[in-house]
Amino acid sequence: MRTKGPEGPLRPALVTLLNEREPELASDADFNRRVTPAEFEAATLDRFRLLDLDGDGALGEDEFTRFIAR
Repeated sequence: MRTKGPEGPLRPALVTLLNEREPELASDADFNRRVTPAEFEAATLDRFRLLDLDGDGALGEDEFTRFIAR
């Protein structure tokens, strides 16, 4: 993965695939400002399913390319 872009270091917002400013807090399903292991796992699986465009349980480079092109 590149750590520098043409204008200098890449900022995290430029290298994320999902548009979440605070992915950890977005995992807080009951909005109590605490993320339990179960909440974090559920959010992680939801994010994975969004990226796994062909539903095969694995992420390939082609899926990243297609996801970014959307």
